[in-house]
Amino acid sequence: MSISRHVRSAALLAGLILTAGLPLYLVAPSSAEGDPVFESVFSSPELDRDVWCPCQINTEISPLQFPAVTNSNGSHFLRIMADEASLSGNECKYKKECARARLELESFGLTSDGPTGSGPEAEEEERELPEPLGPSMIPLLRKAASSGIMTLGAPIFAESARPTGSTHLPCTPPANTKIYCTPEVQARADAIGEERVDGDENKPAYCIQRQELRLMKDRNAHATRQPLWYTMRFRMPVSVEDQCNSVRWVTAQWKTNSSAFPKDKYTDQNPFLAQRYDDGVLHVTVQDEACRCVIASAPVPVHQQSTQARWSDGPVPESRCRSSKTGAECKANLHADYNEDRPALSSPTGKWTTMQYFVKPARNGKGEIIVRQDGVEVVKVTGDIGYEIADEDKNVLKFKFGHYRDYMPFHHEMDVLSVSTSPTLQ
Repeated sequence: MSISRHVRSAALLAGLILTAGLPLYLVAPSSAEGDPVFESVFSSPELDRDVWCPCQINTEISPLQFPAVTNSNGSHFLRIMADEASLSGNECKYKKECARARLELESFGLTSDGPTGSGPEAEEEERELPEPLGPSMIPLLRKAASSGIMTLGAPIFAESARPTGSTHLPCTPPANTKIYCTPEVQARADAIGEERVDGDENKPAYCIQRQELRLMKDRNAHATRQPLWYTMRFRMPVSVEDQCNSVRWVTAQWKTNSSAFPKDKYTDQNPFLAQRYDDGVLHVTVQDEACRCVIASAPVPVHQQSTQARWSDGPVPESRCRSSKTGAECKANLHADYNEDRPALSSPTGKWTTMQYFVKPARNGKGEIIVRQDGVEVVKVTGDIGYEIADEDKNVLKFKFGHYRDYMPFHHEMDVLSVSTSPTLQ
């Protein structure tokens, strides 16, 4: 956002307070319900802070990058890295790092760090506890394949589309998805202490890596009152070193705002919709309360072959659902309708793909998720999607994308060309 735009905004909607002995503050405008529709094309080498909040990006050690698109006449794309700098995650301090008032102050070259400790960052932060990663869904897909209830994928899902670099095939279900979190790594995470268990400074840090962008709060869509299409064009690394141990890896997630839940319940909340990349396999999960179900997947590597699930219309079977709390098989009130000509996803390894999601979380059988890839509908899921909400007036959607995963000692990049929302399919 340009300084001139800030000046116009200040002149029309803000006030300046000047008190002797105190610094100058700008009171930024706010909206009770902002416009959630946007289109963000990362064509310039700068993040649009009017749309995106980088509070969970390590901007000092592992900042966002904007490489040039090859043969594009100066266009760029966004690159988000998961590496050692993201160990222990990144706690979001939204009011300090992303609040509109803070951005207005920075535009004027002012600071709110006054001797009284007043100013935007002195306001109490809404504490956000890390969402549990829950069970990986890849082992159950791999088990199904080994049991003969999966079929070889069509040519478009051929082995050549799989990530390279794995030395772990053939795979067996892992005993522990945190195989890389050695005592030495845990000690390093504790020393950083960015995201800790239960948000308690006296407890261990999470042995995770997080580099996620989120929407500014006035770009949040109301989770039930205003269903939207989300579109993201991205690609994942060609090489994924571990395709066997089902290390949990989220690349996009849709959640309900924490303030909509009682404080004693929010710690149980996972994203009701998530795009995942465990073992380098693109797959999508939907949750009915704590029951997580995989509803679409790219090929799964089994015995050095890529195999594809036989996705069938009807109630989502318990064999494809696991409790996000216990990992046990569970029953969800979800119904899936697949495209018989394209019932599965293709891999985004080393190539651009466009994922589109129609997002309408709701209870009483009124929820709906549609997943499309590269212009083709893959699956439509209806039923009980998301959670029972204590306060519907606070039921707003929180969208984030990037890397959120268990620690791995490997450097991986997620490249993104664009992200947008729309009330209708574009």
